[in-house]
Amino acid sequence: MNVYTRSQIIEAIQIALDLWGHEAGPVNKVALLAAVMEDEPIRMRHLGEYYHLDLSQIHHMWLIPNFQGLERHAHQTKLAALSEKYAPIAICERYNGMLYIVPIGDLDPITWEKWGNALAAQCHDWQAAVPVRCQDVTTPALVREAVQLTQEAASDAAVIFYRQPVLTLGNLRLAKTAREKLSAGEQNINAYLNRWLSLFNQREQTELLQTLTTYLLDTHQNAAATAAFLYVHPNTVKYRLNKLAGRFGFPVGQMPDSWA
Repeated sequence: MNVYTRSQIIEAIQIALDLWGHEAGPVNKVALLAAVMEDEPIRMRHLGEYYHLDLSQIHHMWLIPNFQGLERHAHQTKLAALSEKYAPIAICERYNGMLYIVPIGDLDPITWEKWGNALAAQCHDWQAAVPVRCQDVTTPALVREAVQLTQEAASDAAVIFYRQPVLTLGNLRLAKTAREKLSAGEQNINAYLNRWLSLFNQREQTELLQTLTTYLLDTHQNAAATAAFLYVHPNTVKYRLNKLAGRFGFPVGQMPDSWA
């Protein structure tokens, strides 16, 4: 075999390794996740064909961060079987310490809620992290953005939205904003708080702000559920919301005014 032939063989092997990596095979789909996260479109396309997956049909996913522990393989198998009751599953694999559960196509809101509650119950039993629902991740870039946001903000969001069984990317974005404000230093924190707390006296800070945060963050703007959480009459919640509307100059929940 001459030098030229050997160089051609080496080049062919190198191209194959670059396209397929070392993890591709019938055992799992970690290589496909790696191709997405490492932004390798050619390898992604080949692996999608290998696994007979139409990647254009992937619109959403669940992420469970910090998916660690000795029982993680058994837990992964159990969550894969559980998830198949709610949707056809393209991928259920662990990559860089995070579990990815990727369904094919779209689901109705009721199914999403049931699926999320089932995942959350299992994670709670195992003392695992809260599942994160990633909606509208229709491109590899959006998948990477969702993963990065989960890595940065999931632990903070779990504290802020502690009543919610699952988290959304919207929850994580708000948590990231809060963390950025906290990291800006005491002077900036006080300026931000004074901007809003100056609207309330001391008693109202406890009463009205508790109603406001429960209504907006915990109960999806449901006055009856807010009253149940706060152990007050629903009319009390409505009275407080009307008082807040008068103070702010717009109804609580009206967007985009309510964002701040």
